[in-house]
Amino acid sequence: MKLVKLLAVVLTVAAIGFSTVQAADKAKEAKSKKVLLAVFFDNPDYESSRKAFREELDKQAKSANVKIDFMLLDTQGSKGLFISQLKKMEPQVDLIFVAGTPNCLAVKEAGITKPVIFTAVADPVGAKLVNSLDVPKTNFTGCHCAVSIRRQLSALTFVIPQVKKIGLLYNP
Repeated sequence: MKLVKLLAVVLTVAAIGFSTVQAADKAKEAKSKKVLLAVFFDNPDYESSRKAFREELDKQAKSANVKIDFMLLDTQGSKGLFISQLKKMEPQVDLIFVAGTPNCLAVKEAGITKPVIFTAVADPVGAKLVNSLDVPKTNFTGCHCAVSIRRQLSALTFVIPQVKKIGLLYNP
């Protein structure tokens, strides 16, 4: 009888230990996120944006005890390849980070439904990435880089008060 009770206690402790290990593994899984850094059209500013985003997200994740696995999709100018690879990778990631209007438009064209964070987009409303700056109502959100003409002229006249004429070069 003592042997049966001892065996029952050992099995109960083992089961609790096994459940605890499984729960810890699930907690680790829940605290691990995959972020895709996506680019087909690149420039140094976009690269700097990705680097800054990655560094800050890493810092925030560490303080929240979350592991971030970064993945990079860079098709070096091939929009078609970018879209097809993006569609294949979407199920594997939790979030997509994109810099620049051309890259964002390609992500939108791919029909991605995961959350997308963007930067360096001059007019996200005009590009139809979001419905409004206040309430995006899409899976896209981020920060735009547009500065109104009024603010630009105000800054110029503040820095150079004697300015009388301004030339504008435009290449449509």
